[in-house]
Amino acid sequence: ELPEVETVRKGLVSLVKNKTIAKVDVYWPRIIEFPEIDIFQQQLIGETIETVDRRGKYLIFEFTHYEMVS
Repeated sequence: ELPEVETVRKGLVSLVKNKTIAKVDVYWPRIIEFPEIDIFQQQLIGETIETVDRRGKYLIFEFTHYEMVS
């Protein structure tokens, strides 16, 4: 399981590192507990993805001002 997560992480880094978020679509709203969906979307727009890290089976997206666990 973990080698596959690391492979996905490396692929994501090569695709999204230093990219700026222009639009946020939420397809499963129940997965976001806090903040409210519209606030969540507003906070991420304009953020730059600095890197993608991994802690165990979880991916951590590091933005300019936030971190997000996936």
